[in-house]
Amino acid sequence: MKNKEIVQFWNGLQAVSGQDDLHRRLTYGIARNIDRVKPIVAALEEASKMDEEFEKKRADLAQKYAKKDDKGDPIPLPGNQGLQIGDMVGFNKAIEKLKDETGQRQKEKEIEETLEAEETVDVYMVPYKCVVRSKKQLNSAQVNGILPMLEEPTEDDFEDED
Repeated sequence: MKNKEIVQFWNGLQAVSGQDDLHRRLTYGIARNIDRVKPIVAALEEASKMDEEFEKKRADLAQKYAKKDDKGDPIPLPGNQGLQIGDMVGFNKAIEKLKDETGQRQKEKEIEETLEAEETVDVYMVPYKCVVRSKKQLNSAQVNGILPMLEEPTEDDFEDED
């Protein structure tokens, strides 16, 4: 499984973890797979952390290129998720230069290569019928998120449906 697929699987496991009324084998499988995938995801997160120097200088550039209000203060994005950038072209050029100066571009390349690398994961498999027989039905996105742990369904798995 590629590391990026492991991250997607992790996100899928997290999305259904702790939900009530799932079949007990499905709940057990989710817990087992979280334990098996967690160290890989933790290592990927650690390797993917942004360099502090780059992050500080990027924040400084955001301040410099941000739209300003009447008082000259930067205007935040809705929900305070960053700043509104006034000169996006200038900001992007400055970020690209900063990536070269700090080595961030090389780090991003290494992260991408790491995400594409194959990793062996001993996935605990669960019969698909455990999804169908759960009191709480998972939606298609949730099923897709945990698909790597589900055995291929058979016609019998869908027998009880209307």
